[in-house]
Amino acid sequence: NLDALPATVRDTALSIVQQATALALQTAIDLSPVLTGFLRDSNAVEQTIDEDERVGFTLYNTAPYAPFVVFGTRYQRAQDFMTPAMAAGADLLQSLGNEVTAP
Repeated sequence: NLDALPATVRDTALSIVQQATALALQTAIDLSPVLTGFLRDSNAVEQTIDEDERVGFTLYNTAPYAPFVVFGTRYQRAQDFMTPAMAAGADLLQSLGNEVTAP
């Protein structure tokens, strides 16, 4: 429960999630294959808070053909830019999260 945490810990936790979210989005943008730029520009991220008040983020791409690029097709090899982006965000979340200690 975020409200049960001291304000400084809560603010730090939210800041860490926001930093990880920004890194994941930027990594997806940087790794997106570019022909017209539509795929790259269709990357988006949403901060989430679940019913147990756990904070996280969802990285997604709104281009209708994004799954074909990420997973490939019978005629086109996969160019997965989403998994490395999520991994970058998760790694930063883990490393910064390890530095936070509650008073």
